Amino acid sequence: MKRILITLMLAILTIGVVSAQSQSKKAVKQFNKYETFYGEDVERDTIKAIEWWHKAANNGFPEAQYELGCCYAEGRGAVQDDNLAVEWWSRAAEQDLAPAQYEIGRIFANGDVPQELYSDLEVMPRFNGRSLEAFRQWVMMNIKYPQIALENGIQGTVFIRFVVDKSGKINQCEVLNSPDRTLSDAVIEVFKRSPRWQPGKQGGKLVRVAYTMPIDFKIQH
Repeated sequence: MKRILITLMLAILTIGVVSAQSQSKKAVKQFNKYETFYGEDVERDTIKAIEWWHKAANNGFPEAQYELGCCYAEGRGAVQDDNLAVEWWSRAAEQDLAPAQYEIGRIFANGDVPQELYSDLEVMPRFNGRSLEAFRQWVMMNIKYPQIALENGIQGTVFIRFVVDKSGKINQCEVLNSPDRTLSDAVIEVFKRSPRWQPGKQGGKLVRVAYTMPIDFKIQH
C-alpha cells in the first residue's frame, strides 16, 4: 500500500489567538460564505467559492475540506490534482466525515492512490545547489510588481503551492490564497521561469516534492 504524505506548509500566517469555540464558529461562517457564490439564486463563481472553502478548511471545518477534495478531484474551479484531493479528503476523514471516509476507501479499493508527494525526505531538492531560501531570494529579485496593483494600492501575501518534479522542473503551480488576481499572475509568471532544481531523493530514487511558499507584496511609501 502506498503512503500518502501531507504537504508541509513552510510558512503559517497567524493573526491573533482565538479560542477553539470561536475558531469553529469562524470556520462555519467562512464555509457558509460559499453560498453567496455557489447558490442557486446568484451567478455561480466556483473560484470565489473555493477561496472561502480554503479559509474554512484551514480552520478545521471538515465539510469545507471535503468540498475542496471534490473540486480538486473533478477539476472544478481548480486544476485537477488527485494528490490535493486525497489530502483534503484525508483531513475531513480524520474528523469522521462519512463522505470523505467513503472517498478515501474507494480510492484504495480501486487502486487509484496517486503518486506520492514528499515534503520531508532524505535528500531535499536544491536550488542552484542551495536551500529553499535561495529560491525565495531569486523570486523576489525577478518578480515584477504589477503596475495596476501599484496604482490601486493593492498589496498583501500570495500563498502558492508548487511541485519540484523528478527532472527538477517546477510545475503544478497553484495559488492557494491571494489579495488580488494581478498579484497571483505575477507570482505564477516568475515561477514558470525558474531554472531547474536538483531533484529530491528518497531511498535512492528521484521523487516529486511539494512546497507551499508565501510571497509578500508591500508598497514602500
